[in-house]
Amino acid sequence: MTDPFKTPESDVTQPTNSQLNLANRGLRFLGALLDTIFLMIPVAIIFFLLGFYALMDSDGQLPIFYQIMSFFIGIGVYLMINGYLIYNRGQTLGKLICGTKVVTLEGKQVSGNTYLFLRLLPIWIVSQIPLIGGIITIVDALLIFRKDHNCLHDDIAKTRVVEI
Repeated sequence: MTDPFKTPESDVTQPTNSQLNLANRGLRFLGALLDTIFLMIPVAIIFFLLGFYALMDSDGQLPIFYQIMSFFIGIGVYLMINGYLIYNRGQTLGKLICGTKVVTLEGKQVSGNTYLFLRLLPIWIVSQIPLIGGIITIVDALLIFRKDHNCLHDDIAKTRVVEI
């Protein structure tokens, strides 16, 4: 005879796709680091050629017009380096080197528009807001320590990073 007062049991684990191996934190960090290096070098050269460094005040701040301009220069350079890979493989150059890519929660290749406009752009825009932007950027990165290894930008776009 079963106990009518026993708490019901149910399987609450999410189904997993056996083909998906979540990228570990080290691979994700290395991919992001490589992407940052690949972006910083050409952007630094462009800023030097455009005279941005001479325009900085004693605190290292640019006038607002040049801050906005630098934001768009950064996006342009990022797309020149990674645009083809993002739209055709769901990867950046850093992810390609590390053997990872971005997929939907169902394991399908993410569209380039989802990658750019849901995964990257919201965090990029919020990061430009003084004080709040820095906090959100740190929270975004720290969320990788959750069990599913997803950052805030992954949650927004409903994506995950997997090994290939």
